[in-house]
Amino acid sequence: MKMATLALIGAVFLMLTPSSWARDHTFGPWHGAINTGFSTFDIVIDLDHLEGSRTGSANISIIPTRPDRIDAVCPKDAHPDFCYELVERLTEKTPEAFRTLVLGVLFQNDNEAYVAFSFFDEETVRMLSLHRDGKGASIAKTRIYHPVRGLDLHVKAKPNRHFCETETCSAARLDDLAENENRALGFFRDNDFIASFYRNGDFRADVHAEDSQHGRPVRQESFGTYLSVGQFMTAIWQVRDAKGRDIGELRIFATGTPHWGGRGELDERPHFGRRSSIEIEESGRSDDHASFTVIYFADGSGEQVTGDLVIDLPRTPRDTISARLTQGDSQIPVQLTRLGSYEGESVGDSY
Repeated sequence: MKMATLALIGAVFLMLTPSSWARDHTFGPWHGAINTGFSTFDIVIDLDHLEGSRTGSANISIIPTRPDRIDAVCPKDAHPDFCYELVERLTEKTPEAFRTLVLGVLFQNDNEAYVAFSFFDEETVRMLSLHRDGKGASIAKTRIYHPVRGLDLHVKAKPNRHFCETETCSAARLDDLAENENRALGFFRDNDFIASFYRNGDFRADVHAEDSQHGRPVRQESFGTYLSVGQFMTAIWQVRDAKGRDIGELRIFATGTPHWGGRGELDERPHFGRRSSIEIEESGRSDDHASFTVIYFADGSGEQVTGDLVIDLPRTPRDTISARLTQGDSQIPVQLTRLGSYEGESVGDSY
């Protein structure tokens, strides 16, 4: 009898310890899950949100619903390159092909939530945003942004069962968050992180129109692995900013080595504030990107600075592709539109 009494007292004591108090959480308005689908994929977002907290934990699951239909047409809601990317992952047929890593969570208010994430096998950090018209609203507008090509997906999501309703979850899973919520903010500690994605723009309709004109199907091998990629990139490219304004021209050519070179002019740069000439030399290439070192020359002076140009290689050849120019701390998302083949430089020309 005494042992039972001591056990009861011990149980009550454990319930009153500070670590136990930390588990007595009141969930905030975003606690739960939403589900959205497009084409032959479902995206489920599970959110843990503490009352009054600016952050929380999240889980993003991308689930192929019709793996037998990998040639399905990419919907207008999605950027074609996002569709190509998911289809390519689907063809890998590995259990981890769609596994994501959450790199930050932010709840702005009752109606705005953001998640920074990447696929487990890449360094590209993307952003998912959720917006609803009110705390009790059953529909959330869901957007996924890519750091180079801009808006990848814009659809509506509906409430879904939180994963803890179907799986056993630890009661202590949010203890660390309650004690140190800044750790969970991740990339959202940078106040400019959200705005950097919005500046990239929405080019879904333009790329869909281009694909429709050329009759390109969704399922394609990665264009970056083609030997013809050099022939495609050797061209004159019009440079536009994220708002579609013409800011210059770039000419890319072969150099007599495996790497590309190029020259061009830009009408505006934050550093110079006036027209500048550029010269580029390729510094690396993968299936998805080509990287260049850039030298900017301020016209009319001897001033020059260096920077970088990263070109997003599309899954199939297309006339408009995304790129990113950097110079110091400045980063400008741009679109390159192919104006035609370029024969103005001979192989081996110096820079």
